[in-house]
Amino acid sequence: MERKELLAALREKLDAGYESYMKDMVSRGAEITFENADEIHYNQEIYDAMQSDDLLSDEQLTLLMQFKDPLQVLRDQWSFWNEAVLKDDHDTETEMVDAVQGFYNNMDSHIGDKYEMEGPNEPAERNQDRQQEQQLM
Repeated sequence: MERKELLAALREKLDAGYESYMKDMVSRGAEITFENADEIHYNQEIYDAMQSDDLLSDEQLTLLMQFKDPLQVLRDQWSFWNEAVLKDDHDTETEMVDAVQGFYNNMDSHIGDKYEMEGPNEPAERNQDRQQEQQLM
């Protein structure tokens, strides 16, 4: 898949994830939405940053395409990164690249059963192997 097609396909997934996430938050009512303001903010920051064509490498884009909801993966990673590493002042795009690179470099430890994968791919196969090993224990 060419980069242009990869970006378009990822944006479709991000759009769907964004719409689903925001509908879910709104459906929970004002109090829950208010309590989750930081997470909603992370979601918006990520979504906005991912509109850039040159933010991530082809390998990183391909990795994100393997997930059913790449926005959830990015939101969780960004939330962790923001709380553990960043200070109040930061450059969202630069830090997003760092957060995704950290995820990319350590994806085996992040995938587990937490994220739903799509299509045949190496990380999903490793995840299936890990699940089968756990069942045998």
